[in-house]
Amino acid sequence: MADISSISSYTTQASSKINTLVEMSVLNKRKSLESLYNQQDFLKAKLSKISSLRSNFLSLKSSVSSFVSVFNIFNSYKAYSSDDSIVSVSADENAIGGATSISIEGIAQAHKIASLGFSKNSSYIFSQEGGGEKKFSITVNGEKKDYTVSIFDGDSDYDVLLKIKESINSYSESKVRAAIIQKNETDYALILESKDTGNANSMFLEDFSGSVLKSVGILDNYGNILNTLSYASDATIKIGYNFTVTRSSNEIKDAIPGVTLNLKKKGEVSVNVSQDADAVVNKIKEFVNSYNAALSSIGKLIYEEKDSSNPSKGVFYSDPTLKVVRDKIRNTLFEKTGNLSLFEIGFKNVDVKSVGKESAYNLTFDESAFRKALKENPDSVKKIMTSSDGVFKKLDDYLYSIVSSSGMMSSMENAVNGNISSLSKRISFSEKMLNQSIDYYKALYSTLSSKVSSLQNEGLAISSVYSKLF
Repeated sequence: MADISSISSYTTQASSKINTLVEMSVLNKRKSLESLYNQQDFLKAKLSKISSLRSNFLSLKSSVSSFVSVFNIFNSYKAYSSDDSIVSVSADENAIGGATSISIEGIAQAHKIASLGFSKNSSYIFSQEGGGEKKFSITVNGEKKDYTVSIFDGDSDYDVLLKIKESINSYSESKVRAAIIQKNETDYALILESKDTGNANSMFLEDFSGSVLKSVGILDNYGNILNTLSYASDATIKIGYNFTVTRSSNEIKDAIPGVTLNLKKKGEVSVNVSQDADAVVNKIKEFVNSYNAALSSIGKLIYEEKDSSNPSKGVFYSDPTLKVVRDKIRNTLFEKTGNLSLFEIGFKNVDVKSVGKESAYNLTFDESAFRKALKENPDSVKKIMTSSDGVFKKLDDYLYSIVSSSGMMSSMENAVNGNISSLSKRISFSEKMLNQSIDYYKALYSTLSSKVSSLQNEGLAISSVYSKLF
């Protein structure tokens, strides 16, 4: 009789043989499924590279659009002040080039007042005022706000000042801010200041339940302010010789078209406004970088050879569509607007010998040559880069046809996604059929193995009987 170990060994050998037979039987189906997996990897790699390419095109489109939009970069202006310590300036797209003389005759100020000085240990206010709720109002620019403080026996003068301060500052919409400053080694004073500058923002104060403002020395017995640190005043400037402008703020945005003035002190300055050539140059550099990134990415894709061991490589090898796109973008740059081309105002072809074939269509930019052309022939330079029939407008329109929701990139993505979806269904079906085949052959070969084993046992039994009989 066979022992357990020999039976186990036989069972393991039989199971191994069955698995081998099963794998041989489904080999073609498994190879077909692996081929589908490879196709899926290829399509996913293609989709990823389309997405990356779209990103480069979008960046290029954004850069190009900054030259052809209504507020294009050529409408950028820079303002200069002859003395920033008197007036600092900035300009926006509504500015007009030229020089303007300005005389600052008055600076806008906030209304600022102070109480008397009190020590932290004195209790003069309580002795004058007594305890209880004290109410007062502050009116600024026609808006009146009531405030309440509660004074208790034992409150020091400093405590009362602190309560007034907190009552005012606790109201977020208050037009007044309060603070306590130390006047000297022993005394502290309450400071009240209107938040906004200008004549209209003068403070009017009144005690109407108690006389706490009088007790702290902000108001006199007649309700007048005792100690004014600065009066509310408007800013006054004279533009040219006889045009006077007054404003409540030291930031003035409507005295010179498109220019913001920040007044700092009295004095005379000259404000000059000119086109911001630096902004234009920086945008052109951004364009060149985006252009080179986009065309280099195309070059890398069409020159990347296929690799049977790596489905992500060569997915666009020698792709005719991308070659057409690259040529179209490049050829657009060579077109002239009037009698001028980009390659006459600082744009240059890259030295092909210094770069790989992937970057052979790239550009370089000669900043000094461009600045010279912009200075000598600004209208023509602006026209080629911003006009409706200029190079950048044509390029902008073509890029739109590539990156828009109905454009070329979307069509490519939709096609690949459609193929991936169809392939996923085929893979799912193939996996199901493969598993069914594996189950079928396992059952078949297990049955055959059992029958073979049974026949072997019958043969052994017959042999045993035969040997006994003969």
